[in-house]
Amino acid sequence: MKALDLSILQRHNFKHTDFIVSDTAREKGIDNNVYCPDVLANLNRTADKAQEVRSFLGCPVVPSSFYRCLTLNRAVDSGDTSQHLKGQAGDITCPKFGTPEEIFYALKKSGIVFDQVLMEGSWIHFSIREEGKNRNQFAFYELNSKGKREFKILN
Repeated sequence: MKALDLSILQRHNFKHTDFIVSDTAREKGIDNNVYCPDVLANLNRTADKAQEVRSFLGCPVVPSSFYRCLTLNRAVDSGDTSQHLKGQAGDITCPKFGTPEEIFYALKKSGIVFDQVLMEGSWIHFSIREEGKNRNQFAFYELNSKGKREFKILN
């Protein structure tokens, strides 16, 4: 099977390869190319959202993970229901804007529609779904009294 052409993912502030790049994939020799047209369509919408976030923040956004094939997703210990698998999620930082916490609260006030925005420690995870299905859920993880991560929804 031949990988799909990703050139439609090129944005003003992002290269098309930003949406499939992965240090883990490179280190472990995992093919993280896109082969499914539905995933590419989702990734195209996610690229639009990434550009919207970048434009809102006004500073370079550093992508760490967008699309992940199943092998890569499992290699980073993520669940098989992750929106990364569908091309509907991205993990980013924006050091020139501020901390992940500052980015999180800025995005919460921005009016930009998301499915989820999660503060995951040293990065921000955002996801989208197709039009009309987004929850606009903002949440973060905290350690409970037993040292386990708990999901805390703010809205």
